[in-house]
Amino acid sequence: DSMEEDLETTDGIRFVWNNLPANRLDSTLITVPPGFHYQPVKAIETMPLLEYDPVTCKQCKSVLNPQSSVNFKGKYWECNFCTNKNPFNSLYAANITETSLPTELQQGFNTVEYKLNKKESNWPIFLFLIDTAMEEEELLALKENIQTVISELPQDCFVGIITFGAICQVHELGFSEYPVSYNFKGDIQYKALEIQEMLGLITINKSNNTPSTVVNNGNIHRFIVPIKECEFTINSLLDDLQPDPFGKANAERFGNCAGLALQIAVSLLETSNHGDPSRIQLFLGGPPTIGYGTVIGKPLSETIRNWVDFEKKSESMKYYSKALEYYESMAIRAAKAGQIVDIFVCCFNQVGVYEMKSLVVKTGGVLVMADSFTTGQFKDTLQKVFETDESGNLRICFKGKIEINSTKPVYLTGAIGNLLSLEQNGPNLSPDSLYEGKTRAWLLGGIDINSCFTFLLDINNENNIQYKNAVIQIMTTYIAGDRSHRLRITTINRKFAPSTHSNGGLPELCRGFDQDSACVMLAKIAVMKSTYEEYQEVLKWLDKALIRFMTKFAQYSKDSVQSFKLPQQLDLFPQYMFYLRRSSFIQNFNASPDEITFYKINLLHENVNNSTIMIQPILFSYTAEVSEATPVFLDMENMKCDNVLFLDTFFNIVVWHGEEVCKWRDSGFHLEEEYENIKMMLDSPQEYAQQLLSERIPVPKFISCDAGSGAERHIKCVVNPSYENISSKVVSDGLKSDDVTLKSFMDYLIKIVVSSKSSG
Repeated sequence: DSMEEDLETTDGIRFVWNNLPANRLDSTLITVPPGFHYQPVKAIETMPLLEYDPVTCKQCKSVLNPQSSVNFKGKYWECNFCTNKNPFNSLYAANITETSLPTELQQGFNTVEYKLNKKESNWPIFLFLIDTAMEEEELLALKENIQTVISELPQDCFVGIITFGAICQVHELGFSEYPVSYNFKGDIQYKALEIQEMLGLITINKSNNTPSTVVNNGNIHRFIVPIKECEFTINSLLDDLQPDPFGKANAERFGNCAGLALQIAVSLLETSNHGDPSRIQLFLGGPPTIGYGTVIGKPLSETIRNWVDFEKKSESMKYYSKALEYYESMAIRAAKAGQIVDIFVCCFNQVGVYEMKSLVVKTGGVLVMADSFTTGQFKDTLQKVFETDESGNLRICFKGKIEINSTKPVYLTGAIGNLLSLEQNGPNLSPDSLYEGKTRAWLLGGIDINSCFTFLLDINNENNIQYKNAVIQIMTTYIAGDRSHRLRITTINRKFAPSTHSNGGLPELCRGFDQDSACVMLAKIAVMKSTYEEYQEVLKWLDKALIRFMTKFAQYSKDSVQSFKLPQQLDLFPQYMFYLRRSSFIQNFNASPDEITFYKINLLHENVNNSTIMIQPILFSYTAEVSEATPVFLDMENMKCDNVLFLDTFFNIVVWHGEEVCKWRDSGFHLEEEYENIKMMLDSPQEYAQQLLSERIPVPKFISCDAGSGAERHIKCVVNPSYENISSKVVSDGLKSDDVTLKSFMDYLIKIVVSSKSSG
């Protein structure tokens, strides 16, 4: 796996097939589409930071890179993508020789970052949308957490505060001696222009026949003020903030106009005409019940939609399509204005995240779900989102945008991730588009070091020209935490495998296959498919893909199970598929639409390693003999009485103690010197857990439990049953489900692959 890992370390990129399929036919035969995962702001130690503007091609705007061919005599370079010959400027022309190259032309620097000579951006705006339709204890915890975060932000950042319940209030933070707020009735559907006019942000000139609007530039600063000028006002405003005075009637929910609060926030920021970097923080303690984006009515006799309602088209579905459409239109408006929307939900019941998902996906926001605003999990995640580095700069980046160039025969099919197509045409677009397709440029919005985007490629060599290699250039512009404008360029050269018709094709493809990357690619495609297909259909598609893939790459004699052998580069792939089939990315049982949306959005955001943990959790064992972590199979038989298990599912971290271990601990053995090893066995997993909790956004839920306790269910529901479950049913397409063990799944799969009737 070294080749893949190296590219990830030096360039933040991972291909599925490091040797690309030779032609269109091969790229369909190999089942897992060619493509790559890319982390545009991954921290790369070896990457040069260049404090000057890049040299770009006069014709297609691609950037000079180590793959460009340079004519040292003629002092020009030829563009990889449009073959335009570009003369060097006088500075480069005077200094460039074979032995003296500027950094961006040196081999080994396929990824460089430019700090552009542009005036730094304004300080970012954070607009807090606070739900007051909740119990007092919840609101108190939420207010305290927001106060802490605001006090730790760089003091030049701008903040604004909107509170909402049955009505929505926009609070003035500048100029006033006493608190002033503008109130909007929650059940009225105000238009953007009406809101902007009511807040005094625009003047609508109605005197002549065609009404025109004038933006009143200064007025936004009544609502959006630098922290250093309004910290006292904010703190007293939050201290005095009470749960919604309209309360809730008997057998009813609170009135909650979150949809309107969002409309007001987006409309307010749209008048900040510099397109300043901004984030809208939406804190929700319950579902929107009135006005725009209502997900459920106030009467408790109504229940919020669940999976079964989608199947039966029941009464609970009546708000669904309208809400979905509303939040999608808000998401697109926010993304185009450079706004990022983060959603923090703390509630035991669903609140409509399923309807709101596009707000996060299209703007690059963060989605956090916890049981309550009083939990450490919520508090720690909120602080991580606003974390600053050693120099006091924010770690989050704003206004990301990515563009991709590629040489023939590599074309772009589309992209998957928290991004939005800019519908920008180019010579390298495939006629077949998928997901966010028909474009060579995308808006990324908010990005952090783990943000990862997946791009699907189409190999289309007309006239059967056999190309040796292809060059792909990824250009990402964004505003860094220090407010500088950055441009990161990654230029990668990949060679083509021979055609699979000739003998060398398959082994060459195999040699460059990255199974982790492929598994994540299929998982992300499955998540995209599940938005418009039933999960049974997605499962069928996945099973077919796995069988076709195995039939293509495994070595076996017909009808002989014993002869079956997988090349070493693919040996974990079927196992990944086994776990993917069981995961919440495919299955809907045991989790609500909101919860599954939370898992899916995080899968779309994370890098390959973290995504593989979500699909196939990691299990370590610690014993008195071996106190280091030993990786073990996700199997019930590893729940032994004398060991400690550490389970990482990415969203949850569970430390489990066997019966004997609990006895030793309760008798205090670990406190005695001669039992240092028992102390190590108990402490190591706890220390490792703390390390992971400090690294991840959202912060995982941490559960430390004992054998026989109720919390043990968190580990039991993940591991494989060791015994065969006799009642396991067979699903329509012939692969067993319902607690089948990995072994019987593999046996069955191999049987299908070697059987004569399987034609893929």
